[in-house]
Amino acid sequence: MSLFRRSRKVRLRHHARIEPPGPGLRLLSVAPTFDGTALCAWTAAETRGLRGAHDGPTDLPYGASSEVTEAVITTQGPRLDTRIDVSAVLPSYPTVQPLPGGRVAWIGARSAWTPEGVEPNALVFDDTGGLLQEACVGDGVKHAQTTPSGRLWLGFSDEGVFGNMGWGSPPGPPPLGRSGILRCGADLSPQWTFPTSGAPPVDDCYALNVDGEIGWAYYYSGFPIVRIDGDDVTVWPTTVGGAKALVTDGTRAALVGGYRSERQRIVTGRLETTFVESGRATITLPDGNPVPDAAQLDGRGDQLHVFIGHDWYRADLSAMC
Repeated sequence: MSLFRRSRKVRLRHHARIEPPGPGLRLLSVAPTFDGTALCAWTAAETRGLRGAHDGPTDLPYGASSEVTEAVITTQGPRLDTRIDVSAVLPSYPTVQPLPGGRVAWIGARSAWTPEGVEPNALVFDDTGGLLQEACVGDGVKHAQTTPSGRLWLGFSDEGVFGNMGWGSPPGPPPLGRSGILRCGADLSPQWTFPTSGAPPVDDCYALNVDGEIGWAYYYSGFPIVRIDGDDVTVWPTTVGGAKALVTDGTRAALVGGYRSERQRIVTGRLETTFVESGRATITLPDGNPVPDAAQLDGRGDQLHVFIGHDWYRADLSAMC
């Protein structure tokens, strides 16, 4: 591979500025959806019991808030599209995703198990903010993406796979995320778990990309790319470790991000019998400056979404290859 190819730069394009839907609100989370929009979760700036990925380090609890909390969910395209005000015992560190009929799912990262009960970390609201359902979908949720039909795909961290927060050691039950990747139905009940044979096991789901109804993932250890179509799993081994986002059109893929000095790395390739590397590049901001290490990277289909504070950037797979 030529030095030129390795040093090629892919400039992100600025897609939108994510503005709060009212004064005094802070951004908890933002996540791309299957239709190209993004869902954002906001709460009052002074609300300390509810935390999100956009907050700094904290010594506050990592699970659900201990009391009813108000929040705002917005749909963001190139501009603000919709707003839903919700009020419930809300899990911290949420990902919010759309469901059919104007409903939305609020998925918290953590859920504690105690002999007294389990902490719900999945809530469904209607389009007026009414709470329709709450459930536990497992501790250690690292990725959550929904499909047009209302299925919920989840990728788990190593804590969700091996157990923490009361899960995985007596008297606690086995972790709900022990398979590493889980697909739930519209009622939040598990429909499918990643198989224990036929593919390398999932220790930590590094990247999830749900395109239509098909799930794609990239995970530790071994770092293969897998496609999950119905119950069928196809595996492409790779030699690329530590990527944070997977972008694919079904025949080509890009693995974006990495450890330490490779956080702006892009590795592109073809999905043949293995992932056949075809090029390397780095992502930059539109002005050519480096993408900050703390940027949030997400893949949905053949689109890379990058969130830096309140700024939303995008890049097409064709621009990376």
